[in-house]
Amino acid sequence: MTEDPDRQEPDIRWFLQRTGLRPSRVVGLSFFNCASYIGAVDLSLGLMKGGLVGTSLNVMAGVATSHAPRVPNERHVHSDGAVSFLVTDDPGYEGKYRILAHRIAYANPVDWRSLDGVVDKTRYYNLKALRLRNLARETLAAAGVSGGQVDHFFMQNLGLSRMRRNAGLCGVPESSVWLGGLAANAHVRGADSQVNFQECHDLGAIADGSTVMLVGTSGMSWGALVLRRASERD
Repeated sequence: MTEDPDRQEPDIRWFLQRTGLRPSRVVGLSFFNCASYIGAVDLSLGLMKGGLVGTSLNVMAGVATSHAPRVPNERHVHSDGAVSFLVTDDPGYEGKYRILAHRIAYANPVDWRSLDGVVDKTRYYNLKALRLRNLARETLAAAGVSGGQVDHFFMQNLGLSRMRRNAGLCGVPESSVWLGGLAANAHVRGADSQVNFQECHDLGAIADGSTVMLVGTSGMSWGALVLRRASERD
């Protein structure tokens, strides 16, 4: 669904009625920016495990509300964009990527905010880095691969040095980081990890059997997703 139901939900409802899709409403969790798609994967797999659905359509969109299509801030440049993807239990899906493992975690503001509301930014960034590293290691271990076996690493476009640093933090070689969309797209909010993945795929750069890792880090959540591109004979 949408973060702005008063303005957008009638359009979303019309779309769902026309396509026959059912919305999955989330209570108690927020899809928030750069890690949203991993939360969507988590929700999709949970619904499948419960036998409620066989395939889910997930749509992520980011809109620069002023100075479009590029919005500068103190850390990076935002831009417009959207992406959609399917999570399915159909083993015959052509060109599929198998989900080997995924993890997502949510922040607790009390870890870096005092009772009077003062934010300790140094503690926030240190904890975020530590927790992303631990979560990435857990995801790779659950997938049965090491960081050195990751062929392609995708994350949101936050700048060259930060993207490479986050790969190293996750135990993945910096050479595996996809940077092809950085200059062209900038940071597309919750969409660009998937946009980068799609662009690399469309260029034919991901060979059958390749191991792919996607990471998302927002202000209040972070996650990791490890995929394996299936060969035609699988």
